[in-house]
Amino acid sequence: MWEGKWGKVSPPRCYGEGLYDGTLPAVVAELDSHRAYIASSPIGGEDANSDNIGDQHFWEVWHGMGDWCHYRDSRARFCSEFGFASACLPALWFKTLEDYTLGGKEHLSHDKTNKPWEHFKGYVELHYPEANTLGEWTYTSQLNQRDAVRFGIEHFRRDPGCKGALVWQFNDCWPVQSWALQDYDRKLKVAGWEMARLCAPMLLSVVCTDTEAEIWIINDSAASAEQTVSASWVSTRTGAALGNEEYSVTTEPGERKLVGSVDFTGSHPNTTALCVEIKGMSETKRWSLLGEPKDTELTPVDIREVAPGEYVVTGFVRDLIAWQVDR
Repeated sequence: MWEGKWGKVSPPRCYGEGLYDGTLPAVVAELDSHRAYIASSPIGGEDANSDNIGDQHFWEVWHGMGDWCHYRDSRARFCSEFGFASACLPALWFKTLEDYTLGGKEHLSHDKTNKPWEHFKGYVELHYPEANTLGEWTYTSQLNQRDAVRFGIEHFRRDPGCKGALVWQFNDCWPVQSWALQDYDRKLKVAGWEMARLCAPMLLSVVCTDTEAEIWIINDSAASAEQTVSASWVSTRTGAALGNEEYSVTTEPGERKLVGSVDFTGSHPNTTALCVEIKGMSETKRWSLLGEPKDTELTPVDIREVAPGEYVVTGFVRDLIAWQVDR
C-alpha cells in the first residue's frame, strides 16, 4: 500500500516499520523460534508485490484489465490474494431491497466494490448476455465470478512454480454484491460451490484454444495414482454425443501433467460443450463451453418428473441453478 501510494493522500513515511522489522520478529523469535517470520503480505523483491518473488496480491484483473482470462499473466509463487465480484443470492436481495431496479440507487447502495456500474456490468458482459433485470444480473454475475475464480485457481495449480492461492473473500458482513464466495445470509454463491472441486487434491483443468482443448491433471495428494480420464463432447443444441476419448495417465505427488488434447477442427465453438472426468471420481467432472456463454446456441429442453424429486431432461442444460426465495 505504501509503495503503490494507495489512497488520495499518502503519508510522509511508511508507518509501522518499527513493529514489522523489530518488535514482531523479536517476539516470534522468543516464543516460536522454529517458525519463519514474514514482515508483510505481499512481500518480495524491491517491489513488495513483485511477480515470481515471495507472495503476490494479484488485483491487476479486477482493478485493472477486467477480463479474468488475464489471471494467466500472473507468475506468482504464492498468490495470497485475488478475487472477482458478483451479486448476492436473490433471497437476500428480496429481504434487503424495496426497489429492485437493476443499476438503481438502492441496488448500487449495496455494492461493496465501489466499481463504476458500467465497468462492473461490462466485465460480466464480456462473456455473458446483457442483463436487464436484477434476477438476470444475479445469475450472470455469479456464473462469471465462478468462471473467474475457476480460471485463476486452475492456472495457479497448473503452474509448477506456484505453491498456493487464496481467494478474497469468503463471506460478507452486510447485504452487498462483493468478492465474497458466500453472501451475508451465509448462502454459497455459485463460485462457492465450485471451490470443493477446485481445492480437491486431484484436479482436472481444461485450457481451450480456437481449435483444441488441452486437458491437464494436477495431483496434489500424497500418493502416486494411475487413472483413466474420459473426455466427451456434445451438441449444445440437442445434447447429442459428438465424440469421446479416453486417456490412461500416471501421476506422482505434486505433478502437473498434460493428459492430452482434443482436436475440435471442424466443430463450431458455439454449439459444442466438453466434459472431462476421472473415471470413478465423479467429483472431478468439469464442463467447458468451447465458445463464449453469450454466443452459445441453446434450444428449449424438456424436463419431466418421473418420480417425486426425480427428473429426466431431454436436451442440453448448462448451469441450472435452483434458488429458494421466500417473498
